[in-house]
Amino acid sequence: MSMHLDGIAYNWYMWWKAEKVSYTWHTFKNDFFKRFQGITEDEFFKKLTHLQQKGSVEEFTSQWEALTTSVFGLSQQQLLETYVGGLKPHLQNELKMHDIPSVEVARCKAKEVEEKIESFQARNGNTYSRRSILHTTERDKDKYTPPHMRYEKRTLEAQ
Repeated sequence: MSMHLDGIAYNWYMWWKAEKVSYTWHTFKNDFFKRFQGITEDEFFKKLTHLQQKGSVEEFTSQWEALTTSVFGLSQQQLLETYVGGLKPHLQNELKMHDIPSVEVARCKAKEVEEKIESFQARNGNTYSRRSILHTTERDKDKYTPPHMRYEKRTLEAQ
């Protein structure tokens, strides 16, 4: 890996390297973050794992991306878990009903649900029931009904 430092960062690096007898990439990253952002990688990780969506999906995604660029070595699964885990609870619940292979798929699905809710709120005076929004057709209702209840429902309808 190569990097290019200019100005203050280069001067700091030259001083830092001269002061260290031995160093690793991990110590360099932590010292660099601490010097230029006042925070260590571990603190970025803590912020990432505690990040919670307060505004829109896009606002949350921007905050999440800013933190992930400062935390290295996370697997795709860990990134996905921190992303989904930070979303609003109703979005988390919706995503759990789907096979979500990546953060980008999670973002698109969360944005889709958010837009559906906003559209419904705009038409219905800002009041809604998540069940009525997310299960808009009989087929959708059946999709989310537990299997044992689907069977009973069909049996009763047939009689």
